[in-house]
Amino acid sequence: MLIEKIQQNKQEVSRKTIEEQANYEGNHSLLMFERLNNPVIFEQLVNDRYEDITSIDYSKYEYVDPDYLKYLNRDEFFVKQDIKKELKKAIDIASKSTGFSYTKNGYFDSNKGDGTGNIGILCSGAENKYNETALSKNITEAHEKGHNIREYSIDSGFSKKLLEAFDFDNVSFSENELNEIRDMRNGYEDSSDEEITEAFKEYFAYPWEIIERMGQIKNYFGMSGIEEFTKEHLDYARKNYVEDTGIYRLQIQTFFDSIIDDEKFIEKMNTLGI
Repeated sequence: MLIEKIQQNKQEVSRKTIEEQANYEGNHSLLMFERLNNPVIFEQLVNDRYEDITSIDYSKYEYVDPDYLKYLNRDEFFVKQDIKKELKKAIDIASKSTGFSYTKNGYFDSNKGDGTGNIGILCSGAENKYNETALSKNITEAHEKGHNIREYSIDSGFSKKLLEAFDFDNVSFSENELNEIRDMRNGYEDSSDEEITEAFKEYFAYPWEIIERMGQIKNYFGMSGIEEFTKEHLDYARKNYVEDTGIYRLQIQTFFDSIIDDEKFIEKMNTLGI
């Protein structure tokens, strides 16, 4: 029955053009949960998490809990069983609530804690400083909920392989963009151009940010399961995503510009738990 449903889903998607798939109008968070609960995607997510925690060189750490190392050194089956439980719990919690707190601007910040993903839920008209729309809030909420499910170490082999498809060293911003960052992001008001650029290079290269932006692209095309992501999808998103979604130019355009290996990127879109 499951195989038949998957095949039917693939056939329905294949009948749509790339343009017809784009600009998904439903709830992006619900779409993400549907995708992550797909048995194939969930298994990929489990494998990603397993590779992440077992591919770190813990000998370089100043201290690691010996009990945690014993936990990792168990048979792969048992470690993955625990990962499955943790991920199912995280998906369940994220699907039922999103933690927000007030900022000094009257905006909400996600509980990621660093001001990322502020959503002007209470703002409209002249008070809507960042031109938030229903769509941008939809996208942002799904992005932040994804953070509460997926987390990866910068030091892991998983993250290093993920970065093989990208090069963020050439990130640069115009003067207007730098001023926009100063205006939007708390803590950058007095930062130099170089300090802002370096901080954002680091930010864009975080594996958890890369994964969530990959998820945003799947949401953009309304992918609810194991639909194949193709070169045509990538080309269309590069050309249209920024204009279609509005305010995410700084983040997503830089993301697209930093993809240096389309083939690796597409392979990861189809094999990781996204």
